[in-house]
Amino acid sequence: MLETSRPFEGHRLKYGRSKEHFLMLQDEIARFLQSNPYQLIGEFHTDAIRQQESYVVRVQARSHPPDHWSLIIGDCLYNLRSGLDHLVRHLSKRHSGTADGPTEFPIFKNRDSFHKMDRSKNPSTPTRWSGLHKIRLIDPTAQTIIEGLQPYYRRDGPIDLHPLWLLHELSNEDKHAALHFTGAVATGPVRVILEGATGRIEASYNSPNVRLFRYGAFEDGAHVMTLGTYRTGLSDGEVQLEGEISFDVAFSQEGPGRGMLMLYTLTDIARTVANVFNALEPYV
Repeated sequence: MLETSRPFEGHRLKYGRSKEHFLMLQDEIARFLQSNPYQLIGEFHTDAIRQQESYVVRVQARSHPPDHWSLIIGDCLYNLRSGLDHLVRHLSKRHSGTADGPTEFPIFKNRDSFHKMDRSKNPSTPTRWSGLHKIRLIDPTAQTIIEGLQPYYRRDGPIDLHPLWLLHELSNEDKHAALHFTGAVATGPVRVILEGATGRIEASYNSPNVRLFRYGAFEDGAHVMTLGTYRTGLSDGEVQLEGEISFDVAFSQEGPGRGMLMLYTLTDIARTVANVFNALEPYV
């Protein structure tokens, strides 16, 4: 039987496989968005109490992302997570000659949990489920590097949005249920123009959140904006709606990902995993 790779290359093979799934997903998302699955629609609305008329702009979904995307995303995440674990096992065998017992790449958002000791047996022995125990067999310098990469050290944003923590949470979610995502997420500036024989209204706004690149998830019929028309004399039947809005695909607001753009998030996770590989490979 031909040997397909040296043992220490396993993590890189996993990474390459995740990239194949990512490119497949990227291509499918591009085709989906090019099909114009969402459009802006509008209607006049009369406030009987205030006796004012306005024009309400909503999203209309003509199609939805296919369910099988969840499988592609899961495969991508699995290979990234598995690649990290492969690398730690290689490091363990290199340094200690074995990788027996719980040996994997630890991902913690709590420092005390990472360093937790087994007080009942030996105050200097890490508990079986601590981060230190998972990497106990590797080179001490490599242990220090891994500890320094933990999400709980993050200072530039929420710990639960750290790429490694997202990988941990999303891959765990994928083990037990289909990953949830939405297709109608607005990105870039939104610009709406109403024009008729008796007047013109123009409105626009920009994304308030640079990291998430979004305004929020739009379900079919969701409200985008309301334009007051009482000063212009525009009336039902004579206006034309022109809308400039870009849509993308994001993880659901509920659960891991919290509405973040899917491809952006997966790219950030993959980049972080690659950085981990680069930091630890000298010790393999």
